[in-house]
Amino acid sequence: MKKRKVLWWIALAVFAGCAVWLVLYAVSANRDAQSLQSYQDDLALLSATPTAESPTAAHTAEATAAPTATAVQATAQPTAYAAPSASAAVSVATAEPVATQDPVLAYYQELAAKNPDMAGWIRIEDTVVDYPVMHTPENEEKYLHKDFDGNYSNAGLPFMDDKCDPDNPTLSRILFGHNMRSGQMFAVLHQYMDKDFFKEHAAIQMDTLNSRTTYQAVALLPLLLTEMQKPSMACYQPVDTSVQENVDAFNAYLEEYARILDGKIERNDQVLVLSTCAYASGYNRLVLIARAPAK
Repeated sequence: MKKRKVLWWIALAVFAGCAVWLVLYAVSANRDAQSLQSYQDDLALLSATPTAESPTAAHTAEATAAPTATAVQATAQPTAYAAPSASAAVSVATAEPVATQDPVLAYYQELAAKNPDMAGWIRIEDTVVDYPVMHTPENEEKYLHKDFDGNYSNAGLPFMDDKCDPDNPTLSRILFGHNMRSGQMFAVLHQYMDKDFFKEHAAIQMDTLNSRTTYQAVALLPLLLTEMQKPSMACYQPVDTSVQENVDAFNAYLEEYARILDGKIERNDQVLVLSTCAYASGYNRLVLIARAPAK
């Protein structure tokens, strides 16, 4: 009889613990979604604005049209932009519009003033991928379970490998993101296993704080994660495309390990590497490689 009571109380405690966890998870997920949606809406408005109108002004304008779905135009060409100081970035919302200023980059600067860990923004048209990219070389996985405001987040945010330099265009940029069951973060990479989806969503907008760049997907690699020094793990080491020997070696690597290959890397290309977890027979990481021609 006593055993039954003990087991009953244990079961009740487990049930209560699970219920509390689910409530906290739902609250966290809702907070994350609201916070991200605010930033995404701001970028959508700015992308549709020809002048450097601030998000604040955009929100207070007497407009009835809903924000556009395009946070960053997929066809936009990389744009050089001189980064203002942190104080200047904070004042973007109240500054007079500057005709030559890119409003999206100005907003990135404003966000970076709020959180200096931000290194850029990634977006894939017609998918949920529309997120800030974080870079903390001193603690690479800081945003594994943190949102932009520093709160706990199960989904976290995409983050850049600690060995990468977001300001070096010829050094590959390696980004990590969770494979969420909800479809958030980099779960969409699994849809690239479909060749039609791969072609239809080849354009990937990956911006830094100072430039906007559209990449084109060239390869998809299902990998079995092993020791990082293994040849199959070469995509996780930054590649400097200013050296032709590196470019040739990387193309040979793609030819050997890519499940889908549609193009090759050229000298001085910008290379983007997106990685997420996978739960399939024969591989546990899925990696998408994209390129942008040298400016």
